[in-house]
Amino acid sequence: MPFQYKVLEDKKVRIIIDTDAACEADDPFAIAHALMCQKFDVRAIFAEQFNREGSTRQSYEEILTVLRAMKKEVPVFMGEETKISEKKQGEEVSPAADFLIEEAMREDQKPLFVLCIGAITNVASAMMKELSLIHISEPTRQEAIS
Repeated sequence: MPFQYKVLEDKKVRIIIDTDAACEADDPFAIAHALMCQKFDVRAIFAEQFNREGSTRQSYEEILTVLRAMKKEVPVFMGEETKISEKKQGEEVSPAADFLIEEAMREDQKPLFVLCIGAITNVASAMMKELSLIHISEPTRQEAIS
């Protein structure tokens, strides 16, 4: 019998999952766990490369397999197909990076978290395109101590 509990809307957080799902067996389980978590409003899942030609497409297909098995519908975006160091200056970014920028800039009371369970190429690409996503703050005294 599944657990019966409800998370209030104002307690939910927006989540984007960035995953190289076809690389190792743990990623599909992490995707499934996130999709079952009632606190998470999963906005999208990004396919991530794992340093092998065609690996972004393999991750994309694996994500679709997990969604079909769970009978869930979540937007899935292709990510960067190469390492960030191989990306040329001014080159277009992936649909995943564009969606991340759009979602991060959107007015919403819910905080946005990106669960990176693989390379962070898509996040780096979005940050390179939209510098305002980069926020550096001084740690509080408590954070510095811990």
